[in-house]
Amino acid sequence: MNNTGVNCIDLNFTFLGHRNYVHGSSMMEGMIRSISGSLPSGISLPAKIKMFKVIREFSTQARAESMRTEDAQYHKSIKNAVARLDFVTAGCAFTSFLFAIPGKSVVERQVSYDAGDYVGRVGILEGDSSYGELVNIRNVTDLARGIVEANRQITLKRPSLQCKIKKMRWAYLTNFKFFENCEKPYSTRVHFVPKMVYNIEDRIFEVKKVVLEDCDSKEESDICFYIQPERS
Repeated sequence: MNNTGVNCIDLNFTFLGHRNYVHGSSMMEGMIRSISGSLPSGISLPAKIKMFKVIREFSTQARAESMRTEDAQYHKSIKNAVARLDFVTAGCAFTSFLFAIPGKSVVERQVSYDAGDYVGRVGILEGDSSYGELVNIRNVTDLARGIVEANRQITLKRPSLQCKIKKMRWAYLTNFKFFENCEKPYSTRVHFVPKMVYNIEDRIFEVKKVVLEDCDSKEESDICFYIQPERS
């Protein structure tokens, strides 16, 4: 940590599978690590991801800079951030910004990565509500990847979708309970309930409520995806 109270770490990302951009879950994982490094004893439970937001896609290495949330508004380069994470631990609020490093390319690829490994099956219920059975979950990063992949599969299967998809990305996640690594992988079920759909330029933004069956948190989590349709 520098003398301004900001913890800075350079993150060395790996492309996952066929992707040529840094996945949101990899960003979130690195930013949590940066916040943990700014605390004398690391993250204390209970803890929560109040908001994680991908501001724009990028394909280089990046630097995470973490600080108390009360100081975040004064960060001089906030407009250049590619992602933001607001995190609460032991009653204290922290914010991490992620900054892409121009010219520092991602050089490694995890060819074997398949997000489908985190999803057993998905189903669509009445009123466009849906569910996904998640498997191989060991930590909060796996859980985020499973939720994102389940929602992607559901979106592609949904009869009410009236367009072909050119691109679909994770935009943000709110009020998500944080937990430490599990010794053994576990399975869980996630439910999605539609909340809002809105259009900005050529993109469709879908917001859904996320409910985990084994989570005792009474707070409501939201996930947002943006969908870019193919032009006819």
